[in-house]
Amino acid sequence: MREIMTGEVQAAIEGAKEGGATEILVCDAHDTGRNLLIEKLDRDVEVIEGSSYDFNMMAGISRDFDASFQIGYHSMRHTHAGVLGHSFSYSVAELRLNGIAVGESGLGAAIAGHFGVPVVLVSGDAHAVRQAKSLIKDLVEFPQKRALGSTASERSRQIKREN
Repeated sequence: MREIMTGEVQAAIEGAKEGGATEILVCDAHDTGRNLLIEKLDRDVEVIEGSSYDFNMMAGISRDFDASFQIGYHSMRHTHAGVLGHSFSYSVAELRLNGIAVGESGLGAAIAGHFGVPVVLVSGDAHAVRQAKSLIKDLVEFPQKRALGSTASERSRQIKREN
């Protein structure tokens, strides 16, 4: 799975560069923050890894950014057939912002919004992408897997895999 996640992040990096990005910061924030094979990412990309840092999954965000991507995000806890569904962590039963239930995508978008940075791309299971799209305008979406159960999924064949 580390290979797949690294490939998805690298594809996002390439897309950002094609779109004109010149500086890219990646925050490896799933679980312990040691998921990406950083030696397989472009060398000019800065990477935050590990865990327990300010803004968690949005570590490093500031007003200096033009856009934010959310790669490999999960649906909210208690989402029927959401793959590893959780709301920021498994210990949070439900997270609400302004009375609206949100998952990690919604929380990340709120943090980015605090700094005036739009979230422009979300990838994750189809439920996570749908949940993000209900909160974020003008979103590029890429559901890379369809849930078959809480710990099972069918992955899209469209994801480019390199050997």
